[in-house]
Amino acid sequence: PFTGGTVIGVVGTNFINAPSVYCQFGGGTEFAFSYLNSPATFFNTTLIYCTLPPCNTQLMLTACTSCAFCDVPVQVTMNERDFLPGSPTFKFRPSPNPSGIFPVRGPSGVVINTLVTITGQDFSNLGSGLLPIDGLSCKFGDSVVVGRWHSSCDSGNQTCGTMTCVPPYHAVSEAVKVYVSIDGQQFEPVNKTEVRVLGVTTLTILD
Repeated sequence: PFTGGTVIGVVGTNFINAPSVYCQFGGGTEFAFSYLNSPATFFNTTLIYCTLPPCNTQLMLTACTSCAFCDVPVQVTMNERDFLPGSPTFKFRPSPNPSGIFPVRGPSGVVINTLVTITGQDFSNLGSGLLPIDGLSCKFGDSVVVGRWHSSCDSGNQTCGTMTCVPPYHAVSEAVKVYVSIDGQQFEPVNKTEVRVLGVTTLTILD
Protein backbone atom coordinates (compact mmCIF):
# COMPACT_ATOMS: atom_id res chain seq x y z
CA PRO A 1 0.00 0.00 0.00
CA PHE A 2 1.09 3.61 -0.55
CA THR A 3 1.08 4.06 3.24
CA GLY A 4 4.38 2.15 3.31
CA GLY A 5 5.55 -0.70 5.51
CA THR A 6 5.77 -3.40 2.83
CA VAL A 7 8.96 -5.47 2.93
CA ILE A 8 10.25 -6.23 -0.58
CA GLY A 9 12.98 -8.61 -1.69
CA VAL A 10 15.50 -7.47 -4.30
CA VAL A 11 17.45 -10.12 -6.23
CA GLY A 12 20.90 -9.40 -7.61
CA THR A 13 24.52 -10.48 -7.37
CA ASN A 14 27.44 -9.67 -5.09
CA PHE A 15 25.43 -7.85 -2.42
CA ILE A 16 27.43 -6.93 0.67
CA ASN A 17 26.42 -6.80 4.33
CA ALA A 18 27.11 -3.14 5.12
CA PRO A 19 25.25 -0.08 6.46
CA SER A 20 25.91 1.70 3.14
CA VAL A 21 23.45 -0.51 1.22
CA TYR A 22 20.17 1.27 0.45
CA CYS A 23 17.12 1.00 -1.78
CA GLN A 24 15.91 4.18 -3.47
CA PHE A 25 12.39 4.51 -4.84
CA GLY A 26 11.29 6.84 -7.61
CA GLY A 27 14.35 7.36 -9.79
CA GLY A 28 17.47 9.50 -9.81
CA THR A 29 20.94 9.28 -11.32
CA GLU A 30 22.64 9.14 -7.92
CA PHE A 31 21.61 8.19 -4.40
CA ALA A 32 20.51 11.03 -2.12
CA PHE A 33 18.99 10.98 1.38
CA SER A 34 16.64 13.75 0.22
CA TYR A 35 14.86 11.21 -2.00
CA LEU A 36 12.58 8.32 -0.97
CA ASN A 37 14.81 5.51 0.29
CA SER A 38 15.37 2.97 3.05
CA PRO A 39 18.32 0.93 4.37
CA ALA A 40 18.64 -2.63 3.12
CA THR A 41 18.70 -5.78 5.24
CA PHE A 42 21.27 -8.31 4.03
CA PHE A 43 20.06 -11.89 3.55
CA ASN A 44 22.80 -13.28 1.30
CA THR A 45 24.93 -12.16 -1.64
CA THR A 46 21.99 -12.51 -4.05
CA LEU A 47 19.09 -11.22 -1.91
CA ILE A 48 18.43 -8.13 0.21
CA TYR A 49 15.23 -6.81 1.79
CA CYS A 50 14.03 -3.22 2.00
CA THR A 51 11.02 -1.75 3.81
CA LEU A 52 8.94 0.67 1.77
CA PRO A 53 8.60 4.13 3.31
CA PRO A 54 5.26 5.93 2.85
CA CYS A 55 4.85 7.19 -0.70
CA ASN A 56 5.64 10.89 -1.16
CA THR A 57 5.54 12.27 -4.71
CA GLN A 58 7.64 15.28 -3.65
CA LEU A 59 10.55 12.97 -2.76
CA MET A 60 10.48 11.04 -6.06
CA LEU A 61 11.49 11.91 -9.61
CA THR A 62 8.84 9.57 -11.04
CA ALA A 63 6.05 11.58 -12.65
CA CYS A 64 3.12 10.48 -10.46
CA THR A 65 0.31 12.89 -9.67
CA SER A 66 -1.01 10.61 -6.92
CA CYS A 67 0.50 7.97 -4.67
CA ALA A 68 -2.66 5.88 -4.96
CA PHE A 69 -1.54 4.50 -8.34
CA CYS A 70 2.17 5.10 -8.80
CA ASP A 71 4.74 2.73 -10.35
CA VAL A 72 8.31 3.56 -9.31
CA PRO A 73 11.75 2.14 -10.12
CA VAL A 74 13.68 0.47 -7.29
CA GLN A 75 17.41 1.18 -7.35
CA VAL A 76 20.11 -0.22 -5.07
CA THR A 77 23.35 1.40 -3.96
CA MET A 78 26.12 -0.22 -1.95
CA ASN A 79 28.15 2.95 -1.36
CA GLU A 80 25.46 5.63 -0.79
CA ARG A 81 26.30 7.12 -4.18
CA ASP A 82 26.28 4.90 -7.29
CA PHE A 83 23.44 2.60 -8.34
CA LEU A 84 23.77 -1.01 -9.39
CA PRO A 85 22.56 -1.91 -12.92
CA GLY A 86 18.86 -2.66 -13.24
CA SER A 87 15.79 -1.09 -11.67
CA PRO A 88 12.74 -3.31 -11.09
CA THR A 89 9.38 -1.62 -10.59
CA PHE A 90 7.34 -1.35 -7.39
CA LYS A 91 3.65 -0.47 -7.60
CA PHE A 92 2.14 1.78 -4.92
CA ARG A 93 -1.60 1.07 -4.59
CA PRO A 94 -4.41 1.98 -2.14
CA SER A 95 -5.05 -0.27 0.84
CA PRO A 96 -7.95 -2.68 0.19
CA ASN A 97 -11.34 -1.81 1.63
CA PRO A 98 -13.23 -5.12 2.06
CA SER A 99 -16.88 -4.73 3.01
CA GLY A 100 -18.62 -8.12 2.77
CA ILE A 101 -18.05 -11.87 2.73
CA PHE A 102 -20.07 -14.94 1.69
CA PRO A 103 -20.58 -17.60 2.93
CA VAL A 104 -20.03 -16.77 6.59
CA ARG A 105 -20.04 -20.36 7.87
CA GLY A 106 -17.98 -23.45 7.19
CA PRO A 107 -17.07 -26.81 8.75
CA SER A 108 -14.22 -27.32 11.22
CA GLY A 109 -11.97 -30.36 11.39
CA VAL A 110 -11.97 -30.97 7.63
CA VAL A 111 -10.16 -29.62 4.58
CA ILE A 112 -12.40 -26.98 3.01
CA ASN A 113 -12.59 -26.64 -0.78
CA THR A 114 -15.37 -24.04 -0.90
CA LEU A 115 -14.42 -20.59 -2.18
CA VAL A 116 -15.24 -17.64 0.06
CA THR A 117 -16.12 -14.50 -1.91
CA ILE A 118 -15.13 -11.10 -0.51
CA THR A 119 -16.51 -7.86 -1.91
CA GLY A 120 -15.15 -4.35 -1.52
CA GLN A 121 -12.87 -1.79 -3.11
CA ASP A 122 -9.25 -1.50 -4.25
CA PHE A 123 -8.39 -5.17 -4.65
CA SER A 124 -5.11 -5.02 -6.59
CA ASN A 125 -4.08 -7.76 -9.01
CA LEU A 126 -0.30 -7.45 -8.63
CA GLY A 127 0.79 -11.06 -8.63
CA SER A 128 3.39 -12.48 -6.24
CA GLY A 129 7.13 -12.23 -5.64
CA LEU A 130 9.78 -13.56 -3.28
CA LEU A 131 7.89 -14.11 -0.04
CA PRO A 132 5.66 -17.20 0.50
CA ILE A 133 2.46 -15.12 0.31
CA ASP A 134 3.18 -11.56 -0.74
CA GLY A 135 0.33 -10.64 -3.06
CA LEU A 136 -3.44 -10.52 -2.71
CA SER A 137 -4.32 -12.68 0.29
CA CYS A 138 -6.83 -13.41 3.05
CA LYS A 139 -6.30 -14.07 6.73
CA PHE A 140 -8.73 -16.21 8.73
CA GLY A 141 -7.83 -15.69 12.37
CA ASP A 142 -4.04 -16.11 12.30
CA SER A 143 -3.84 -18.22 9.11
CA VAL A 144 -2.93 -16.53 5.82
CA VAL A 145 -3.99 -17.99 2.45
CA VAL A 146 -3.51 -16.87 -1.14
CA GLY A 147 -6.31 -14.79 -2.65
CA ARG A 148 -7.55 -14.74 -6.23
CA TRP A 149 -8.45 -11.45 -7.89
CA HIS A 150 -11.65 -11.21 -9.95
CA SER A 151 -12.43 -7.49 -10.26
CA SER A 152 -11.59 -4.18 -8.62
CA CYS A 153 -12.88 -0.64 -8.42
CA ASP A 154 -12.42 2.61 -6.55
CA SER A 155 -15.90 4.05 -7.01
CA GLY A 156 -18.51 4.85 -4.37
CA ASN A 157 -20.03 1.37 -4.75
CA GLN A 158 -18.47 -0.59 -1.90
CA THR A 159 -19.31 -3.99 -3.42
CA CYS A 160 -18.06 -3.51 -7.00
CA GLY A 161 -14.78 -5.39 -6.44
CA THR A 162 -14.55 -9.14 -5.80
CA MET A 163 -11.89 -11.63 -4.75
CA THR A 164 -11.99 -15.21 -3.50
CA CYS A 165 -10.04 -17.31 -0.99
CA VAL A 166 -10.19 -20.92 0.15
CA PRO A 167 -10.33 -20.98 3.99
CA PRO A 168 -7.56 -22.93 5.74
CA TYR A 169 -8.08 -26.05 7.84
CA HIS A 170 -9.43 -25.12 11.27
CA ALA A 171 -9.57 -27.72 14.03
CA VAL A 172 -12.14 -26.20 16.40
CA SER A 173 -15.57 -24.62 16.13
CA GLU A 174 -15.35 -20.86 16.69
CA ALA A 175 -15.83 -17.48 15.06
CA VAL A 176 -12.72 -15.99 13.42
CA LYS A 177 -11.99 -12.54 12.07
CA VAL A 178 -11.32 -12.23 8.33
CA TYR A 179 -8.85 -9.79 6.76
CA VAL A 180 -7.60 -8.89 3.27
CA SER A 181 -4.14 -7.77 2.14
CA ILE A 182 -2.57 -6.75 -1.19
CA ASP A 183 0.98 -7.53 -0.03
CA GLY A 184 0.51 -10.49 2.35
CA GLN A 185 1.81 -8.35 5.21
CA GLN A 186 -0.61 -5.55 6.10
CA PHE A 187 -4.22 -6.63 6.54
CA GLU A 188 -7.53 -4.79 6.56
CA PRO A 189 -10.59 -6.30 8.35
CA VAL A 190 -13.64 -7.34 6.37
CA ASN A 191 -16.15 -4.84 7.75
CA LYS A 192 -15.93 -6.30 11.29
CA THR A 193 -17.39 -9.57 9.98
CA GLU A 194 -16.59 -12.92 11.58
CA VAL A 195 -16.72 -16.28 9.84
CA ARG A 196 -18.11 -19.00 12.05
CA VAL A 197 -16.38 -22.38 11.74
CA LEU A 198 -18.83 -25.08 12.78
CA GLY A 199 -18.25 -28.64 13.94
CA VAL A 200 -18.80 -31.37 11.37
CA THR A 201 -21.90 -33.52 11.82
CA THR A 202 -21.41 -37.22 11.08
CA LEU A 203 -24.11 -38.61 8.80
CA THR A 204 -25.31 -42.20 9.23
CA ILE A 205 -27.60 -44.14 6.90
CA LEU A 206 -30.18 -46.14 8.81
CA ASP A 207 -31.26 -49.48 7.36
